[in-house]
Amino acid sequence: GGASVSANGLVLASSSYADDDRGYDSGSVLVWQRSSLNVSYPSAPHKLTQEEVTDDELGLGGASLSADGTILVAGSSFRNLYGSLLVWERSFSNVSFADVTPVKLVDPQGASDDSLGYGGASVSANGLVLASSSYRDGDQGTNSGSVLVWERLSTNVSFADVTPVKLVDPQGASSDSLGYGGASVSANGL
Repeated sequence: GGASVSANGLVLASSSYADDDRGYDSGSVLVWQRSSLNVSYPSAPHKLTQEEVTDDELGLGGASLSADGTILVAGSSFRNLYGSLLVWERSFSNVSFADVTPVKLVDPQGASDDSLGYGGASVSANGLVLASSSYRDGDQGTNSGSVLVWERLSTNVSFADVTPVKLVDPQGASSDSLGYGGASVSANGL
Protein backbone atom coordinates (compact mmCIF):
# COMPACT_ATOMS: atom_id res chain seq x y z
CA GLY A 1 0.00 0.00 0.00
CA GLY A 2 2.92 2.39 0.46
CA ALA A 3 3.21 5.49 2.59
CA SER A 4 0.87 8.49 2.64
CA VAL A 5 1.85 12.06 3.52
CA SER A 6 -0.65 14.81 4.32
CA ALA A 7 -0.55 17.77 1.90
CA ASN A 8 0.69 20.02 4.70
CA GLY A 9 3.61 17.63 5.31
CA LEU A 10 2.94 17.23 9.02
CA VAL A 11 1.71 13.61 9.07
CA LEU A 12 3.16 10.50 7.47
CA ALA A 13 1.35 7.13 7.68
CA SER A 14 2.31 3.68 6.48
CA SER A 15 0.63 0.35 7.04
CA SER A 16 2.10 -2.91 8.20
CA TYR A 17 -0.65 -5.36 7.29
CA ALA A 18 1.27 -8.45 8.44
CA ASP A 19 2.01 -7.03 11.93
CA ASP A 20 1.28 -9.70 14.54
CA ASP A 21 0.85 -7.50 17.64
CA ARG A 22 -2.90 -8.23 17.92
CA GLY A 23 -2.84 -11.74 16.46
CA TYR A 24 -1.34 -13.34 13.37
CA ASP A 25 -1.46 -10.84 10.45
CA SER A 26 -3.80 -8.54 12.39
CA GLY A 27 -2.04 -5.52 10.89
CA SER A 28 -1.33 -1.98 12.03
CA VAL A 29 -0.78 1.56 10.78
CA LEU A 30 2.30 3.50 11.84
CA VAL A 31 1.90 7.28 12.12
CA TRP A 32 4.60 9.92 12.43
CA GLN A 33 3.32 13.38 13.43
CA ARG A 34 5.27 16.62 13.72
CA SER A 35 4.25 20.12 14.77
CA SER A 36 5.89 22.05 11.91
CA LEU A 37 7.96 21.63 8.78
CA ASN A 38 10.95 23.01 10.71
CA VAL A 39 11.28 19.82 12.78
CA SER A 40 11.97 16.24 11.74
CA TYR A 41 9.48 13.44 12.06
CA PRO A 42 9.96 11.67 15.40
CA SER A 43 11.98 8.45 15.29
CA ALA A 44 9.28 6.53 17.16
CA PRO A 45 5.88 6.43 15.40
CA HIS A 46 2.49 5.87 16.96
CA LYS A 47 1.17 2.39 16.20
CA LEU A 48 -2.55 2.22 15.46
CA THR A 49 -4.24 -1.15 15.79
CA GLN A 50 -7.67 -2.56 16.45
CA GLU A 51 -8.96 -5.19 18.82
CA GLU A 52 -7.30 -8.58 18.45
CA VAL A 53 -8.34 -10.01 15.12
CA THR A 54 -6.19 -12.69 13.56
CA ASP A 55 -5.72 -12.52 9.75
CA ASP A 56 -7.48 -9.12 9.51
CA GLU A 57 -4.59 -7.44 7.67
CA LEU A 58 -5.38 -3.87 8.72
CA GLY A 59 -3.85 -1.54 6.17
CA LEU A 60 -3.32 -4.09 3.40
CA GLY A 61 -4.10 -1.46 0.75
CA GLY A 62 -2.26 1.32 2.56
CA ALA A 63 -3.48 4.32 4.53
CA SER A 64 -5.01 7.58 3.27
CA LEU A 65 -4.75 11.03 4.85
CA SER A 66 -6.74 14.24 4.40
CA ALA A 67 -4.76 17.29 3.26
CA ASP A 68 -4.55 18.77 6.74
CA GLY A 69 -3.64 15.41 8.26
CA THR A 70 -6.58 15.27 10.66
CA ILE A 71 -8.26 12.25 9.03
CA LEU A 72 -6.62 8.85 8.54
CA VAL A 73 -8.36 5.88 6.91
CA ALA A 74 -7.23 2.27 6.50
CA GLY A 75 -9.01 -0.83 5.24
CA SER A 76 -9.30 -4.10 7.08
CA SER A 77 -10.49 -6.27 4.24
CA PHE A 78 -10.61 -9.63 5.94
CA ARG A 79 -12.69 -8.58 8.97
CA ASN A 80 -15.21 -11.42 9.11
CA LEU A 81 -14.58 -11.67 5.35
CA TYR A 82 -16.96 -8.73 4.84
CA GLY A 83 -14.27 -6.11 5.27
CA SER A 84 -14.37 -2.74 6.98
CA LEU A 85 -12.71 0.65 7.10
CA LEU A 86 -11.28 2.28 10.20
CA VAL A 87 -11.39 6.08 10.33
CA TRP A 88 -9.35 8.03 12.86
CA GLU A 89 -10.43 11.67 12.95
CA ARG A 90 -8.73 14.29 15.10
CA SER A 91 -10.50 17.49 16.12
CA PHE A 92 -7.23 19.42 16.08
CA SER A 93 -3.85 18.77 14.50
CA ASN A 94 -2.08 18.85 17.89
CA VAL A 95 -4.04 15.76 19.05
CA SER A 96 -2.23 12.46 18.61
CA PHE A 97 -3.88 9.79 16.45
CA ALA A 98 -2.97 7.41 19.30
CA ASP A 99 -5.53 9.25 21.46
CA VAL A 100 -8.36 8.85 18.94
CA THR A 101 -10.82 5.95 18.89
CA PRO A 102 -11.43 4.91 15.28
CA VAL A 103 -14.88 4.68 13.75
CA LYS A 104 -15.57 1.42 11.90
CA LEU A 105 -17.40 1.64 8.57
CA VAL A 106 -18.97 -1.34 6.84
CA ASP A 107 -21.15 -1.96 3.81
CA PRO A 108 -24.67 -2.09 5.33
CA GLN A 109 -25.64 -4.52 2.56
CA GLY A 110 -22.34 -6.38 2.54
CA ALA A 111 -21.97 -10.11 2.26
CA SER A 112 -19.38 -12.60 3.34
CA ASP A 113 -16.22 -12.44 1.24
CA ASP A 114 -16.91 -8.94 -0.24
CA SER A 115 -13.50 -7.74 1.06
CA LEU A 116 -14.36 -4.05 1.57
CA GLY A 117 -11.12 -2.11 1.89
CA TYR A 118 -8.86 -4.64 0.19
CA GLY A 119 -7.31 -2.03 -2.13
CA GLY A 120 -7.25 0.58 0.62
CA ALA A 121 -9.40 3.67 0.97
CA SER A 122 -9.19 7.20 -0.34
CA VAL A 123 -10.26 10.37 1.46
CA SER A 124 -10.65 13.73 -0.27
CA ALA A 125 -8.32 16.56 0.68
CA ASN A 126 -11.12 18.38 2.50
CA GLY A 127 -12.13 15.23 4.40
CA LEU A 128 -15.72 15.23 3.17
CA VAL A 129 -15.65 12.24 0.79
CA LEU A 130 -14.37 8.75 1.47
CA ALA A 131 -14.31 5.88 -1.02
CA SER A 132 -13.27 2.24 -0.96
CA SER A 133 -13.97 -0.82 -3.05
CA SER A 134 -15.37 -4.29 -2.43
CA TYR A 135 -13.89 -6.09 -5.40
CA ARG A 136 -15.57 -9.37 -4.47
CA ASP A 137 -19.06 -7.84 -4.12
CA GLY A 138 -21.55 -9.96 -6.06
CA ASP A 139 -24.34 -7.48 -6.88
CA GLN A 140 -23.72 -7.87 -10.65
CA GLY A 141 -22.52 -11.49 -10.46
CA THR A 142 -19.96 -13.35 -8.36
CA ASN A 143 -16.92 -11.11 -7.74
CA SER A 144 -18.27 -8.36 -10.03
CA GLY A 145 -17.14 -5.71 -7.51
CA SER A 146 -18.38 -2.34 -6.31
CA VAL A 147 -17.17 0.98 -4.92
CA LEU A 148 -18.70 2.50 -1.78
CA VAL A 149 -18.73 6.27 -1.29
CA TRP A 150 -19.43 8.06 2.00
CA GLU A 151 -20.10 11.78 1.52
CA ARG A 152 -20.85 14.25 4.29
CA LEU A 153 -21.72 17.95 4.23
CA SER A 154 -19.23 18.99 6.91
CA THR A 155 -16.56 17.55 9.17
CA ASN A 156 -19.01 18.04 12.06
CA VAL A 157 -20.81 14.93 10.78
CA SER A 158 -19.23 11.55 11.50
CA PHE A 159 -18.74 9.18 8.58
CA ALA A 160 -20.48 6.64 10.84
CA ASP A 161 -23.69 8.68 10.45
CA VAL A 162 -23.54 8.60 6.65
CA THR A 163 -25.11 5.87 4.53
CA PRO A 164 -22.70 4.97 1.74
CA VAL A 165 -23.69 5.03 -1.92
CA LYS A 166 -22.78 1.83 -3.74
CA LEU A 167 -21.49 2.23 -7.29
CA VAL A 168 -21.41 -0.74 -9.68
CA ASP A 169 -20.73 -1.22 -13.36
CA PRO A 170 -24.26 -1.50 -14.81
CA GLN A 171 -22.87 -3.89 -17.41
CA GLY A 172 -20.70 -5.70 -14.88
CA ALA A 173 -20.41 -9.44 -14.84
CA SER A 174 -18.98 -12.24 -12.74
CA SER A 175 -15.22 -12.00 -12.12
CA ASP A 176 -14.94 -8.35 -13.29
CA SER A 177 -13.55 -7.44 -9.83
CA LEU A 178 -14.38 -3.72 -10.06
CA GLY A 179 -12.21 -1.86 -7.58
CA TYR A 180 -9.55 -4.56 -7.19
CA GLY A 181 -6.77 -1.96 -7.05
CA GLY A 182 -8.76 0.35 -4.79
CA ALA A 183 -10.70 3.55 -5.32
CA SER A 184 -9.47 7.12 -5.57
CA VAL A 185 -11.27 10.42 -5.06
CA SER A 186 -10.30 13.89 -6.26
CA ALA A 187 -8.98 16.49 -3.85
CA ASN A 188 -12.34 18.26 -3.67
CA GLY A 189 -14.39 15.06 -3.82
CA LEU A 190 -16.28 16.09 -6.98
